[in-house]
Amino acid sequence: MCWDLGLSVCKFWIFVDALCSGASICNLSLIAIDRYLVLSCPFSYREKMRKPRGFIAILAVWLYAFVIASLSLTEPWSPDGFNASFSCAKMDKYYYAFAITMSFFLPLVVLIIAYSMVFKVARKQACLVRRADDPQGHLEYRTETSVVSSFRETQTRESTRKKRRRRKSIVRELKATKTLSIVIGTFITCWAPFFIIMFIVQFCHDCVYNSWLTKEAQMTIGTVFVYVLPLLNSAANPIIYSKFNADFRLAFKDILMSMFRLHRI
Repeated sequence: MCWDLGLSVCKFWIFVDALCSGASICNLSLIAIDRYLVLSCPFSYREKMRKPRGFIAILAVWLYAFVIASLSLTEPWSPDGFNASFSCAKMDKYYYAFAITMSFFLPLVVLIIAYSMVFKVARKQACLVRRADDPQGHLEYRTETSVVSSFRETQTRESTRKKRRRRKSIVRELKATKTLSIVIGTFITCWAPFFIIMFIVQFCHDCVYNSWLTKEAQMTIGTVFVYVLPLLNSAANPIIYSKFNADFRLAFKDILMSMFRLHRI
């Protein structure tokens, strides 16, 4: 593979690649935290999470990714500079180790912790939904979570319409959580091998590309884990959302219909 676009474009490419890669998983971590807040405080969430706060959270994620990506352009991090003659690469293993740790492994830890808490709350929410469907009624739920405390009013004191609205809200959030868990699982499956290989190669090139591996095996490792799986993740997301999210299916259908009508015109 030969890079023919020059040093400036190479630097810009590495910057954009680091920016978008870091922002992707950081945004997933932010969404996981948001899922936890929605499920743990379903009836006060809208009051607490206003648009300005959401905007600030998203902006903070992108600024975090921007700072890490910007370090790829600073000279102290690149004593050997860039290699743009044969391929576009920054010749600084310490920067790559730092960027991979801060842009992937650290957000991944946050993601796993947040989603373990999400599943814990989701199980209790699902239990509440099943109890709400119990025809026996007169249930008083005694759990220590803030979610369950909102259900402590007995069924006889709540109107049927209000209870149904709450139940639908919980069911909708549980479905959204299920969809997001599939998206996150797919993301980790597709990207974790790439970042692990990239991290190991910085300090132990022979651990991955060893002489005992045939050329075909090395090409397979590079093709599958570096190129195919990351691209497959981008292709999988529309399929996942269209399968599990009715709103996305309708929006996707409208886009396709609009494109078809424009094509006919």
